[in-house]
Amino acid sequence: MFSQAPAFYHLSTAEGLSDNNVNSAARDQNGILWIGTTEGLNSFDGNRITTYHKYKYPVLGDNYVDKVLVDSENEVWIRTGAQNLLLLDRRRIFRSLKFETPDTSKGLLSIFHTKSRA
Repeated sequence: MFSQAPAFYHLSTAEGLSDNNVNSAARDQNGILWIGTTEGLNSFDGNRITTYHKYKYPVLGDNYVDKVLVDSENEVWIRTGAQNLLLLDRRRIFRSLKFETPDTSKGLLSIFHTKSRA
């Protein structure tokens, strides 16, 4: 019995990725791979790449996507270089989330997901 070799895609700007410098990637429950690069947010469905830039989606605030995270509700959380925190909800609508820190010079340092325990 032989096992199948895993499928591997090499994605680059030649395939439509917004930039070859990838900062973060996460797969959602639908199998979509979300890729944060220095030049935008990308989604890859296994066949094609869709790119999200700030000129088409001004809510991004910046093309530099530092972190991408998918939570248990299948919502995509995005942190940009402009220290914006965005939520791409299950309907795939961008929502900008405002937050305040005591020291505004630090901005948003990190995002992470935890599982709540009863």
